[in-house]
Amino acid sequence: MSTSEEQEQTASVLLATYNRRALLPSVLEPVLNDPAASEIVVVIDGCDDGSLELLRRMADEDPRIKPQFIPKSGAARALLAGARQASGDVLVLIDDDEIVDPGTITGHLRHHSGEENLIVVGYVEMDFPAARQPGDFSRYIYAHQYAYDCELYETDADTILRNLWGGYLSIGRGNYLRTMGSVNDFVDGYHYDLDFGARCLELGFRAVFDRSLRARHLYKRDRASFLRDARSSGRNRILVHSVHPTVLGPVDAGFVDAGLPPVGRAALGLGLRYPLLQRLAGLATTAAGRLHLWRLETVCASLLWAIEQKRGALEALHRRGV
Repeated sequence: MSTSEEQEQTASVLLATYNRRALLPSVLEPVLNDPAASEIVVVIDGCDDGSLELLRRMADEDPRIKPQFIPKSGAARALLAGARQASGDVLVLIDDDEIVDPGTITGHLRHHSGEENLIVVGYVEMDFPAARQPGDFSRYIYAHQYAYDCELYETDADTILRNLWGGYLSIGRGNYLRTMGSVNDFVDGYHYDLDFGARCLELGFRAVFDRSLRARHLYKRDRASFLRDARSSGRNRILVHSVHPTVLGPVDAGFVDAGLPPVGRAALGLGLRYPLLQRLAGLATTAAGRLHLWRLETVCASLLWAIEQKRGALEALHRRGV
């Protein structure tokens, strides 16, 4: 494709947001400064925190901002609503707690030059505080798993769509609508991006991972949200694999145990059987954090995650009658 043809491609930046009004100006500023962003479609997913009013004021100053309000529907439905409103050739999807590096929207668009069935996955770098704080274990656990998966992406591109982290990616708008536009049952919550990756695999799309397309993730979870994510992760991984068996293969609740050392597997089994042990693990997590025993805090919190994740997986299997 010639340079003039490449420049004719347009990019719509798309994000769904929920109760993140305070972050939106910081999230949108670097996007607005990238000349490749022909429009920014922001879907407010049923919250009344003032996001819509803020975005309307910002749109008065820059008409590329296109706010859209929908009733609370979940991230997948919100993104689909925004994709249907968008007009760009390429959709660049970002989360509402990410700050993209300058020029990376242009970088996404460049990848799509001459490529029709491509998903481009950027790198989302965790934003760490100057010093770790007690109770902030989720940030470090998340970052460790993400770093591991990014290394897999770079050694085996076939793993990208099979284990997709969807925080910062791009896809042709027509292909996105082809992938999601006819879907009736969406995976809501954790792993909705894994569901999207499986649907792309079924359509024969391929993905590339480009670490130079960076965004900074302003991630933060308290313990209650961390544990809700864990149970949602267990439920939805079972669900996604059951919906896409041909590309993802079968899975049972044992996937949780498979990632643990023998001692961890034993502790997981005991924690599931005896709720008191889970409560003790929670107390140990709190105590380790207060004493700045970071490794112990991480280990105890990881056990709490595994217990809730497996509970979620078992719930999903029970509902399916397995």
